[in-house]
Amino acid sequence: MHPGESSLTCAIIAHYCTCCGDTFASEIGMLSKSKPFLITAPWRTVPHGTNGGVTIWGTLWSGIGGFMIGLGFIFLDKVCSGFDNVQIYYIMVYSTSCGLFGSCVDSILGATLQTTYYDENKKLVYCKKEYASLKARCISGCDCLSNAQVNFFSVLVTTLVGGFWLAPKIFN
Repeated sequence: MHPGESSLTCAIIAHYCTCCGDTFASEIGMLSKSKPFLITAPWRTVPHGTNGGVTIWGTLWSGIGGFMIGLGFIFLDKVCSGFDNVQIYYIMVYSTSCGLFGSCVDSILGATLQTTYYDENKKLVYCKKEYASLKARCISGCDCLSNAQVNFFSVLVTTLVGGFWLAPKIFN
């Protein structure tokens, strides 16, 4: 495979692994029975739904999300052209790592650049001040990025790091 093709292919894989990993971590991680901790302050527990709040269960699922994208890529590639069996192992490790890395980048950005408000009386988490009740207080982040912007930047970082910096070192 040409180095440019390898980088572009890996960038695409990294993109989808980040999206799937973050979605799995957020949606399935919410089902965790353990209390989430803030990724930037692991000694501090936060309510479920807090931007930047992570659990072991959610982190595991972010890796599974990346792994599943890797499986899909291998299946489609085998149908269309065919990779070496040796590269299958690298692709699975790479895609799982991209799911984990992208989800961590998303959590770090969410914990620092996206505000979360919490109303102790109602036990509700709010992502915007205008939607929050008057008694809600800021529990993490600053109001710099929206959720869509955090997702965009986490995907961008993982795509650039995974596809254009790391992938040429692994697959070429």
